[in-house]
Amino acid sequence: MKIYENEFVEVYYQYRNSDLIVISFNEMGLRPGLGAWGQSVFEKSGTSYLGFVSKTPNWFPTEGMHDALACSDKILAENGFGRTVTFGHSQGGYAALKFARRLQADTVLAFCPQYSIRPEDMEGKDGRFRPYYRPDLTQPPVNGSDAGTDCFITVFYDPSDKSDAMNVAHIKKSLPHIQTAKIFGTGHQTIRAFSGTENFTRLLSASLDKDFPRLLSLSRSIKRSWNSRRVYLARSLLRSHHHRIGQRLLETCLNQINAEIGMEIFQSLARNRADGFIWEHLNSLTLPLPAPQQMYCKSLLLKNLIAAGHNLKAAEWFMLWLADKQLHDTALIGGGYFNEFEPAISRLIDSLNNSPQHLYLMGWFNQENWGRWSKSTDACLVLNNTDGRAHTFRCGIRKIAPEQEITVHRLDGNRWIAHPHTPSDRMEITVEAQSSTVLRISANRLFSPAELHIGNDERLLGIGIETPVMF
Repeated sequence: MKIYENEFVEVYYQYRNSDLIVISFNEMGLRPGLGAWGQSVFEKSGTSYLGFVSKTPNWFPTEGMHDALACSDKILAENGFGRTVTFGHSQGGYAALKFARRLQADTVLAFCPQYSIRPEDMEGKDGRFRPYYRPDLTQPPVNGSDAGTDCFITVFYDPSDKSDAMNVAHIKKSLPHIQTAKIFGTGHQTIRAFSGTENFTRLLSASLDKDFPRLLSLSRSIKRSWNSRRVYLARSLLRSHHHRIGQRLLETCLNQINAEIGMEIFQSLARNRADGFIWEHLNSLTLPLPAPQQMYCKSLLLKNLIAAGHNLKAAEWFMLWLADKQLHDTALIGGGYFNEFEPAISRLIDSLNNSPQHLYLMGWFNQENWGRWSKSTDACLVLNNTDGRAHTFRCGIRKIAPEQEITVHRLDGNRWIAHPHTPSDRMEITVEAQSSTVLRISANRLFSPAELHIGNDERLLGIGIETPVMF
């Protein structure tokens, strides 16, 4: 239950019949009002807990903690706990160290902690959390007076994460008696490898016994059995000069990509110019991300394709995404994701935002008096209906040569399906209310009027579209 609240923090407390209490500090992603960080694990393991939850990513400033700590003093004094553990990740790891002595902790479990978020303390080399530093608040670095030498402190981190390694090095200068558990391949999410009640209780037992060799052995064992181990290791490799190995590893665990590391993986792949195979797989993957973040990742896919010269493939993928109702509005509103990559995609977004009835997307020559010709064997047409009722689209289809064969496919979900009953000289299709329909119109080959001796035009032409109407 909540026992205290001010403008900076909330405090939650639950007593279980034992002499042990775990005092947790939340990471910056936990929203206030949802209880203590780690609460479900504490409850399942029957552990008493005291949870400090920051209302914003504020790194538990002195201004907010003074009265909150005074309130917790009463709780700790009334129940006479014999063993106290402070516990946290990232922002919470910093606080677990910072307030260890103040809370009379016997043991500290700090995952990926910061030494400080004040820019001058980090010599300007770690800017990840700089936006959360507030000069008007007291957010001091970890120092030697924060924990006594009799306190058993273990810091868990991934040495390959340079920012975290730098913070741990600073902490070790202030608190030279800390033990460090190096959990490679976990990045700044080391705590994720230890999720679950069983892992927590085993870790807690080893730390209370102050048995660091057992704690280290246990940590390695837990990491080896971690279901997401490969995808997090791939993420770390992608950020290093071993990015090609990371890409190969990622191909074996694409279904493990989650919201926490999805965007970072896409950024790394784009930065390293990953090959087309991995992008094909990622495009078919349903990312567990909000629509704006999904579209950001999708834009990286397009950037990679267009950089490799696959403009038509990029346009096809974009149209597939438009067919996804969740992504459709985000793609139009957030068109800036795509405008820098391909003018045709930019034109598509602008035109759809202006609600035209039909739009020639890819593979067409400019408009002529009678209509327009396609300039590739596959050309795309987008039909947009912003009305509250269904409409019918009709157009004439013109061949440049009698031997041409014409097929029309409509995008259905993520599949192209043949559009039935298409006469050779006319096409009709129903566009449902407030939706977009994407057509792919194909010819088996291109001809130039010059080679057919029907004019001097040497352009290779495919299919002609004339008098398109929506009614």
